[in-house]
Amino acid sequence: MENITKEPAVKYNYLSAEEYLEAERKATEKHELMNGKIITMQGASLRHNRITGNLIAEIGSFLKNKTCEVFPSDLRVNIPSTNSFCYPDLTIVCGKPELLDEHFDNLLNPSVIIEVLSPSTESYDRGNKFFTYQQIPALKEYILVDSSAISIQTIVKKDDGLWKFESVSGLSAVLHISTIDQQILLSDIYRKVEF
Repeated sequence: MENITKEPAVKYNYLSAEEYLEAERKATEKHELMNGKIITMQGASLRHNRITGNLIAEIGSFLKNKTCEVFPSDLRVNIPSTNSFCYPDLTIVCGKPELLDEHFDNLLNPSVIIEVLSPSTESYDRGNKFFTYQQIPALKEYILVDSSAISIQTIVKKDDGLWKFESVSGLSAVLHISTIDQQILLSDIYRKVEF
């Protein structure tokens, strides 16, 4: 397992959570574990990083002195029921963060997960990753931010357990993060982003 960053992910058919964490905590690159299978994380583009930075600034400022907080992509989210560990681009936690163990690097109770889409990850983020995230009891909202167009999709878990999809687009539109009741202009999210 020491060479996880050098060998193709397909070499590993299935890893337990313990095997994954032992290797990942030593790795020089990030890997997600999706249903026991390793997925190597790609580097992010300038657009992706600008969007992520803008979101962290807007949300972080809004949440100052509130009971919720925002975390960047270095904090893994653990979904024990599916043997999965993911690195969302942003995670919002309302209340006290619940962590897997004494290493303090695996979150169990995200309230909101935000993924910035890129062409290479869009189908994964909209498909298998979203299905896996739905298994998190604390998750109330999943937000997909396009990095190749000015477009955002929000997916909110309703009281009946069903997920409601809404989309906004254009610089004058507003993203409403209902879990924390914040509104952000898309022009602020896409500030300095060139297409």
